[in-house]
Amino acid sequence: MVLLGAIGLAMSFIITVEKIHLLTDSNFVPSCTIDNIMSCKSVMESPQANVFGFPNPLIGLAGFSVIITLGVLLATGARFPRWVWWGQALGLLAGLVFVHWLAFNAIYEIVALCPYCMVVWAVTMPLFVMTVVHMARDKARAKGEYYGGNHFLPLLVVLVWYAAIALLIYLQFYA
Repeated sequence: MVLLGAIGLAMSFIITVEKIHLLTDSNFVPSCTIDNIMSCKSVMESPQANVFGFPNPLIGLAGFSVIITLGVLLATGARFPRWVWWGQALGLLAGLVFVHWLAFNAIYEIVALCPYCMVVWAVTMPLFVMTVVHMARDKARAKGEYYGGNHFLPLLVVLVWYAAIALLIYLQFYA
C-alpha cells in the first residue's frame, strides 16, 4: 500500500507542478510529452483535466497521502475499525470510477495519453483490490474463521484489467 501510494503521490505531484508551469507559461512542454499520442499537454489543457473546477491531480495529492498514512500505520501494527476500511474502499472505488472515466476520455475524446496519468490509473486498481482483500480477511478473522481465499485471484483481476486497458489503447492508437 505504501509503495503504490507513494508512486501515485509522486505522479500526482509531478502532474501538479507541470500543470502550474503550463498555467504560467503557455509555451511550456510537460516532461511527459513525447509525441502526438503521448501528449501530456493535450491532456492537461483539456476540460477533463479540471473536472471539479481545479486540477485533478490535487485529488491524487490528498488521496494518496491518506493511503500512504494508513499503510505506514498498518506496517507498525495498527488496527483500524471497519469504518476506516469502508471509507478507504469507498474512496478508492470513487477513484477507480474517476480514473476509468479519465482513461475513457483520454483514449477516445482527447485522443492523447499522459504517461504520468496512466501510472496513476495503474496504481489505483491494485490499491482497491488490496483493500477489498484486506477487508475480507478482517471479516473472516472477526468471525474466527480462516480466510482461505485464492491468493492469485486478486493478481489475476489486476492483470486482466491492465490487459484490457492496454488493448483499448492499442486498438485506438496503433491498430
